[in-house]
Amino acid sequence: MKICGIVSEYNPFHNGHKFHIEKTRESGATHIVAVMSGNTVQRGTVAVFDKHYRARMAVENGVNLVIELPCPYSCASGEVFAKGAVEILNGLGCVDMLSFGCETDDRGLLLKTAQCVNDLSESEVLKKLLVKGESYPSALSKACEEIYGEGISDIIKKPNNTLGIEYIRACKKLGWNVDFCLVKREGADHDSSEEINGFASASLVREKIRSGEDFSKLVPYECNEDSFDFNLMTKAVVFKLRSMSVDELFEIPDCTKELAVRISGYLKSETPVTLTQFYDALKTKNITHARIRRVILYAILGIEKTDFQIKPYARVLCADDKGMEILSQVKKNGSIEISHSLARLSESGDGGKRLSQLDVLSSQLQKMCSETGKEYKHEFSVKFEKI
Repeated sequence: MKICGIVSEYNPFHNGHKFHIEKTRESGATHIVAVMSGNTVQRGTVAVFDKHYRARMAVENGVNLVIELPCPYSCASGEVFAKGAVEILNGLGCVDMLSFGCETDDRGLLLKTAQCVNDLSESEVLKKLLVKGESYPSALSKACEEIYGEGISDIIKKPNNTLGIEYIRACKKLGWNVDFCLVKREGADHDSSEEINGFASASLVREKIRSGEDFSKLVPYECNEDSFDFNLMTKAVVFKLRSMSVDELFEIPDCTKELAVRISGYLKSETPVTLTQFYDALKTKNITHARIRRVILYAILGIEKTDFQIKPYARVLCADDKGMEILSQVKKNGSIEISHSLARLSESGDGGKRLSQLDVLSSQLQKMCSETGKEYKHEFSVKFEKI
């Protein structure tokens, strides 16, 4: 038995994800466990489909076990997102390797880049660029180019490489000596608007879903599931943010004083029609769209800085027979609190209580972003699914 971990969002699960799983199998994995974002995702919005549906599609297409990455980790920055997911995989006590998609298959170069990013954390070059008003991703790229040259800089400019680097860094910080399996991305680039041989970026698939276009050739399953769009919450978001002072906004994780002032000032004179319009109005050279989206989502959910320090639990969403074999190994060797019952996990100390509260809220928020008006089950009553 060789168990491989994958950190995922599957937002939604598409042909590129199936390709990644097939390549992971070819690398020697007999069993695959995916740690998948819940109903809020790393882009700072809600997932396009419910997490239980996304988990089932993953298991029906090659994953053996899906475990939820709890809110707030699921909607955090890349570094925190990776930290939470890697802590879960390490805590299972039976994962032999970690597989991720990236724009390079040069393992040595990616490992070297991860070390360079670590070394840059206290770099004066990086600090000076940030002081000049560069966003963190831009400052990091320029600092890498100045200190290490274009080769390293080019690596960190690619989104999937960036997440891969964060997985490597998180493993190193934990002292987890896991093997890495790199799967080079095929077809369309990250966030590309192109379809290439049945492959498309998740962002393009989501765009087609929300606009009612046919996306059937881009996913390996038939879909008739309700979809969710955070833009449907625009009025509620505006109301919430207008009720907060600049000081209260500044207390939101990742919110700078500049962004707090911009949010407050804009909403005193304008009412955005969509959240996309709102994000565009707040964007500056040193404040990225991703940061803006996450800050606004944190405000709606009431996420606090201390929430990112809570040790994550492992909620089982879906499994097949091989997934059950993985769970048997976790029972023998694992060190993490694990259950298919969110109600049970909510009783695992103050941390479990807080994470479960945020998981429930994030699911309720997602369901409010639907046009169908359909009633949904409370997360405590949703059953684990065995395929």
